[in-house]
Amino acid sequence: MASQQPAKADKILIIGAGCFGLSSAYHLLKSGYTNVVVVDQSDTLPAPNAASTDLNKIVRTSYSDIVYTKLAAEAIETWKDRDVWGGVYHECGVLLVGAPSSTSSESKYHVKALSNDLSLNLPITSLPTRESFEEEFGPQLCKLLGSTVIPPTSVAPTLSDGPTSQNRKNGLEEKLQGLNLESLQSQQPSTTTGAYIAHTAGWAAAANGIKTLMSHVSALGAEIRAGVKVTGFSYAESESTESREVRGVKVEGDSDIEADWIIVASGSWTASSFASSFPTSSSSELAKVGLGKKLLATGQCLATIQLSPSEAETYRNFPVILDWSSGFYVFPPNEDNVVKAAIHAAGYINPQSLSNTSDVISTPVTLDSEPNSSHLRIPAQASALLREHLRSVYPQLADKEWLGTRVCWYTDTPDGNWIIDYVPGSHNVLFATGGSGHAYKFLPIIGSIVQKRLEGTLEDELADKFSFTRDFSGKDLSREGQEPALLDFSSLSPV
Repeated sequence: MASQQPAKADKILIIGAGCFGLSSAYHLLKSGYTNVVVVDQSDTLPAPNAASTDLNKIVRTSYSDIVYTKLAAEAIETWKDRDVWGGVYHECGVLLVGAPSSTSSESKYHVKALSNDLSLNLPITSLPTRESFEEEFGPQLCKLLGSTVIPPTSVAPTLSDGPTSQNRKNGLEEKLQGLNLESLQSQQPSTTTGAYIAHTAGWAAAANGIKTLMSHVSALGAEIRAGVKVTGFSYAESESTESREVRGVKVEGDSDIEADWIIVASGSWTASSFASSFPTSSSSELAKVGLGKKLLATGQCLATIQLSPSEAETYRNFPVILDWSSGFYVFPPNEDNVVKAAIHAAGYINPQSLSNTSDVISTPVTLDSEPNSSHLRIPAQASALLREHLRSVYPQLADKEWLGTRVCWYTDTPDGNWIIDYVPGSHNVLFATGGSGHAYKFLPIIGSIVQKRLEGTLEDELADKFSFTRDFSGKDLSREGQEPALLDFSSLSPV
């Protein structure tokens, strides 16, 4: 914990105007802090290259870790406050399909997620058969669904059979009682998808959410500065070069910015911006941070399709669809009749050698950093894989021309848990990052976690989970067994 708490009038510098940064600013300002400064390297805000500036993001409670299930349920209730968020959140439900038939770690994730949803008494509809799909969506809509989503033929009722939309949750909870994960999963037939709908879930219009929160932060009195490229920390003068106190940050082409407290929320740029900024002596606590081993920038591929108004009205009646077995997910059309598809996977890396250090750090490639890189193009292999998965979910959309594609840069930790903690050896520098592809849904509340950690009041369970010094040997179960691929710029596919 920090040795002291910030005073309300202390200057708090937040680096990054994305999910973690803006949410932190919002909660600090609402709590009475009066000197909050948010800076971002992008000349335009919301930053076009940020992962949070996206068409849409899934908002779901279905996690294998009950901590995130509870936090997501809290976030969803906050999303519904239209005085704050307007129409950013769309509670259309999330249809979860593709539960593996084996007892692999992925299947355990699926079963734990369902169990956690049920433990919070969240409304669930199980869809184990074609008949149950037809009852939920109607025969005509079911004709639009592919084999990954809906079984081609009916199967006899099994343990995985749950309620229909008329009695959503009744009976499912009883079937989970007294069963371990292996026995539950082993009784699920491989001919079904093990599908269910989480009704209190849906999607958020991501860029609109960031824009909305930014307007609140500005109205509450924060100073927001665009075009500020932070390159590292600046230190107070000291006889010892290894124990100097961080007093601010260095800015490319400009004067240093001093602050009493610094929150680093720079997303996928965090490791490449700060890995070489710490002292190098092995006796220094700051030298042991090892950002490059804790934070990995990964490029995640997405594609969009433009539908006609009549097509959009048909597909708009579906929930978000997430395939557990592949990580593929697809949204219903937004207000502009655009459908987005993506894959929650290990993604791509772009290793680069940093100056003044031997570290090789994966670094985002965007139009800001490389104007001629065509970063909106994705690898041909990723494009083909998106089409293959789309064909198994919405066959009639699979051959439509992409409206656009994008490599969206995430910040992954080895275990999939965020980092919200003070840097070891520093009392005033706190990192809030490592979203690992699942932070945006918590936009309304994640800043409250950052604020509590800043003040030293965060619950021990969360402080340990998001610690800089935790054991990082655990795996991200949602992507276990996957390794990121090298981003090959020669293989980029035309849009």
